[in-house]
Amino acid sequence: MAADRRRDAGFFPPLRGLVFGLEFAFINLKRPKVNTLGDARSLSKIAVYRNSRLDKYLKNNDFGDGVLVRTENSSESFRMLMRQRVDSWFAFTGEAQWPASQQKPVVRNLVIGEPVLRSTLWMVTSTNLSDEALSTLRSVMTELVDDGTLERIKQNYGIRDAGQAGVRLLAFSTPSGKLPPSM
Repeated sequence: MAADRRRDAGFFPPLRGLVFGLEFAFINLKRPKVNTLGDARSLSKIAVYRNSRLDKYLKNNDFGDGVLVRTENSSESFRMLMRQRVDSWFAFTGEAQWPASQQKPVVRNLVIGEPVLRSTLWMVTSTNLSDEALSTLRSVMTELVDDGTLERIKQNYGIRDAGQAGVRLLAFSTPSGKLPPSM
């Protein structure tokens, strides 16, 4: 989260199942897997979501405009990969699996490399959120966890809990306290 937006953010107190680990990797149609940035340097064209954190990450790691093919959404990146207009797609692994699962027949041949980048996803609210609204949100989210809805959603989209994804769980701090270390 950008520093100028942190002052307006309240970090939702952690509930079981509400801190997610996200894994980002290179997705290909054929082997070998692209497991590292070094492996990716041999690629001619890599699809990445335009102006995203992933775009900036690759740019900061010396991937130039001639290699990066910036797209508007996951569907566009997936189509470019399937039509072999790019060698690879750099994305959240769950995001990559979603469009493949929607194809008829289902695309099962995606080659997903080892995670190159890991991140933790937190729930964030406005600091202007009333105590009553925060209580209602906490109650609804607890119900989603307890009745299994959140787990079904996470499984459907390939989202794993932070501990499962190899992301260390970060200590939570209240909106009036310090920010989590990854922010």
